[in-house]
Amino acid sequence: MELVRYIHLNPIRSGIVRRPDRYRWSSHREYLQGNEAQGVSVNPVLEQFGKRQKEAIRRYREFTRDGLGEGHRKDLYDVIDQRFLGDEEFVEDTRERVEEPDTKPPVDIALKDIVGVVCSRFNVLPRRVRQRD
Repeated sequence: MELVRYIHLNPIRSGIVRRPDRYRWSSHREYLQGNEAQGVSVNPVLEQFGKRQKEAIRRYREFTRDGLGEGHRKDLYDVIDQRFLGDEEFVEDTRERVEEPDTKPPVDIALKDIVGVVCSRFNVLPRRVRQRD
């Protein structure tokens, strides 16, 4: 929710518009209307604000308005482990809820075997495949 608010308020912080619903490229208007149009899925966010759509939209609007005075939020740019955006508590909570992917490569194929297949398929010599230019 914090990230959605931060993104929707970026045009204001940068001085492009005075109100987030005035920025042409923002999906903020879709959230204010509860509209799933134009490839924007607003329901997962709005559901965090309430069970009934009208209440959720009202609370989303208030939440966004409450963030108008915030400036740049460095904490929203801290990436942990190249996959998680948030503080350590959020990262640990997320790791507990999702299964960590297997870090082994899906297939164990030797590079020489790959080069052999490529050379055979494209009728080129192995040294040509290994060339940098």
